[in-house]
Amino acid sequence: MHEAIPNACPSYLKPAGVSAGARPRRAVTPTIMAMEFGWWDKSPEEGKFQVLVRIHGGKAEWTRHQGHNTGWDPHQPDETDWDRLIGEANRRVPRRLISPKQVAEIEAMRTKALR
Repeated sequence: MHEAIPNACPSYLKPAGVSAGARPRRAVTPTIMAMEFGWWDKSPEEGKFQVLVRIHGGKAEWTRHQGHNTGWDPHQPDETDWDRLIGEANRRVPRRLISPKQVAEIEAMRTKALR
């Protein structure tokens, strides 16, 4: 019968240069900006509509739709929309859904877009 050896691992499962008792190091991953923010808005001319912002790769894609059976149309954000987006992002920081660094990147997108 085979005797159990503590911390024994076949050599094909161990990364190169790692001893039997050592833990492999985790790679540092960059901040990934792939997230969605959404809210309902109302204007006197157009009525109630939903705004959806998708942020991916340092770019923000703004879309909106009105009603249940309508498609998503491009939305041109104004300063109040950007303020709302930054407010929604700041609400997610205490729950650790988004980092302060990502909020800073969204604020940089805002200043770049409103120039």
